[in-house]
Amino acid sequence: MKKILLTGANGFIGQAFFHSLKQKYEIFSVVRHKRQEDEQNSHIIECDFTSPIFDHFPSDIDAIVHLAQSNEYRNFPEKAHDIFAVNVASTAALLEWATKEKVKNFILASTGSVYEPYTESLIESISSVPESYYSITKRSAELLCKPYEKFLSICIFRLFFPYGEGQKDKLIPNLIESIQTGKEITLHGTEGMLLCPTYIKDLIDIFDEALMKNWNGIYNLANAELISLKTLCEKIGKILGKQPKFLRGSGTSLKIQPSLKKLENVFDLSNFHSVDNGLKKMLKNDTKIH
Repeated sequence: MKKILLTGANGFIGQAFFHSLKQKYEIFSVVRHKRQEDEQNSHIIECDFTSPIFDHFPSDIDAIVHLAQSNEYRNFPEKAHDIFAVNVASTAALLEWATKEKVKNFILASTGSVYEPYTESLIESISSVPESYYSITKRSAELLCKPYEKFLSICIFRLFFPYGEGQKDKLIPNLIESIQTGKEITLHGTEGMLLCPTYIKDLIDIFDEALMKNWNGIYNLANAELISLKTLCEKIGKILGKQPKFLRGSGTSLKIQPSLKKLENVFDLSNFHSVDNGLKKMLKNDTKIH
């Protein structure tokens, strides 16, 4: 059984990874602060990535899945140090530790926002210079991985609009709350932004495949289904039995559709959940929504 060091284990993706794959891998969950429910997991490690110390990390780890990111990403410039420390400095330190410990695989969760302002094709080979401080730190973490490729297999996933049960304060949970409470949703352009929401189980299946087959390189990770914000809201409203309310914005709508050719070469995307099915599962299984 492979030993996996999972950072950001208390986050949305981290929890889904642990609960989906805990029978397949021996997972050592790295968290900033232990929660009461974490006591059931004997492999919990506390580590503050703003000033990381890895002395208490286990030896003979086979792979690292680095999901940790700063919770302060919206608070620039006030929390710039925290954002940089967790997103960039901790990645550098973890790569150094992984090399010393002869870890075989390193998976980094990055973001599709490295393509800001989304004016060019969203292809992995494009050398992008994003606009926001958060996205610049994520791109910096990607670049730090490059020199370590001679020492271990490194796979970077640029994630696009992940959603699912247990998610909080992100696009789809916020849309659900707005529709439930009758709050108006702003649409720029006729239909609003065009996007490709990615259901959490599909994302975890990709991570699992990358671990099993030692993937290398950068991959866009998204659903192939492109949907407008207006249609997305209408689908949510239909499931909830509530009509969404819209407000016409003055801006232009974005189209955020990454190239998936590279991902399709190594994984069958036809197995991904449709947006309809993903939303139905999320709304059915997430007790906090009801």
